[in-house]
Amino acid sequence: MFGVVSRLRQVRSKALPCILSYTILKAGAFILAQRSMETTPNGDVNSSKWKKERIMLKLTLHWEYFKSTLVLNMSTSVLLAFIVHFTLMTLPKPPPFYIVYIRCCMFGGPLLCLLYKEMSRKNEYYFYYNRGISKLSLFITTLSTYILTGYLLIAILHYAKLA
Repeated sequence: MFGVVSRLRQVRSKALPCILSYTILKAGAFILAQRSMETTPNGDVNSSKWKKERIMLKLTLHWEYFKSTLVLNMSTSVLLAFIVHFTLMTLPKPPPFYIVYIRCCMFGGPLLCLLYKEMSRKNEYYFYYNRGISKLSLFITTLSTYILTGYLLIAILHYAKLA
């Protein structure tokens, strides 16, 4: 287990997110395999512990997928926000740029990002599928996370009287 932690530190220092994600997931799968072998005193497999760790592994995989779309989403959202903002400048009272950017981060950027990942990294989805996570599940959780985060940020800005 200490070898995995030292390996994570080495990978983190090199800033290779793909290898880091793979190492984390490999360590999670190793821990999951070890925990599934644990038995209760009467010889039954401790299924509640196994289920909790399986759920945590799936949440970790969803989080890793979300993080892999984050940088691409933010960069495409900037370009999309400029285009939309200049288009909306013809209105009598256009919204501020940061509101347009947040809304682009919520809807436009993730859709463009998921389209890009679908076209360029098709083989990546086999990794998630082999761990019991469908492509639709990845899309829904990623989009819902962006939408919830965006609405929360807009609510905070509205409360602070900035929006």
